[in-house]
Amino acid sequence: MTGRLALAAAAWLPVLALLLPAGAPLRIVVIIGVGLVLPGFPIVRRLPPEHRAADRAPAARRLRLGVLSVAVSLGCATVVAESLLLTHHLTPGLALVVLAGLGTVAALAPGGAGHR
Repeated sequence: MTGRLALAAAAWLPVLALLLPAGAPLRIVVIIGVGLVLPGFPIVRRLPPEHRAADRAPAARRLRLGVLSVAVSLGCATVVAESLLLTHHLTPGLALVVLAGLGTVAALAPGGAGHR
């Protein structure tokens, strides 16, 4: 449960980073860094575990999880941005709030195949 709460809280870091001055290196690093991983990681965690061969290295599983997390995060960001653009409500702050909410829901939702 602590890991899920940490993921939910981390999803809001980019929104908090908006309080930093525009162009501040920390603001850029936080928004891009967290945005590449969340909300994808909690969504990918919920997928059913794959069939793992006994000889498959843990590093390969972590790499696969990381790549899938980035791909899902970028897909979510694209869908959110396109939806907000089509409804004429696209602003960086609103997009980050929607993505943070999505990451929070994915991290805190009960059950799922990846649930521990």
